[in-house]
Amino acid sequence: TGSHSRIVKIPYDEAYDEGFEDMPRRVPDISKIRALTGYDPKTSIDEILESVVQSSLADASFPTGVEAEALSAS
Repeated sequence: TGSHSRIVKIPYDEAYDEGFEDMPRRVPDISKIRALTGYDPKTSIDEILESVVQSSLADASFPTGVEAEALSAS
């Protein structure tokens, strides 16, 4: 993206208010949008994720391994 923004990791308890609990597991459900619009995806979530991973790995500017660790530490 060309962004020079720093990636800053913060502890979970600083990111969320006291008492906040995220769901342990999310299960997407598109039944409402399908019923309202007839939308019927042709690509599974697994296929989409595989495509994104492969595309990212093929992108020479996408940081991996030690380079990614160095970026997250800065």
